[in-house]
Amino acid sequence: MTLLIDRDNRKVIKTKVSLEIHDQYIAGLDCSSKSIHIVLLSLGGKYVTQDSFVNISGDMDARMYDLMNQFKLRFEQKDNFYKHIKVAVVENPIYVQNVKATVGISQVIGAAKEFLNFYTSVFGIDNKSWKKDVVGNGNASKELIKEFALTKWKEMDQTWGQDFFDAACIAFWGVRRFGDGR
Repeated sequence: MTLLIDRDNRKVIKTKVSLEIHDQYIAGLDCSSKSIHIVLLSLGGKYVTQDSFVNISGDMDARMYDLMNQFKLRFEQKDNFYKHIKVAVVENPIYVQNVKATVGISQVIGAAKEFLNFYTSVFGIDNKSWKKDVVGNGNASKELIKEFALTKWKEMDQTWGQDFFDAACIAFWGVRRFGDGR
């Protein structure tokens, strides 16, 4: 049994995870200016686990440092399954409500991609592309993405934050391109 903390909803999630040290995974990452949400799927598309790294500090530089430090520490843990990621698929930055937020998202995504490049192959994907390929609609609503994820992966819980559903679908896009089902 693995305990995961859903920092969006401030609760502990209990998830059964059966990991073999030699398994490989596809990671989907959904980043914001304040968080990184990651979901791992097997090469066949089965749900493995999820994690999030969050910092809501007002200071962008301090927030970036903390997010990347959390990320780095998790990857450096002994026998960590993150070291077995075959491909990490990261949603490309999008323009949001203001320039400061857009710059913040771009910095987090750039730092995450640069860090991941030390461990695995990294692929960026536009949000409209993964939504169209996975859900069938490039303008899919949050509700449609959540419904798809909950139907596809019974291990997911409807109370989890939207970023986990997005990250799972981003990972599934990667499974279709780089996993066993290509």
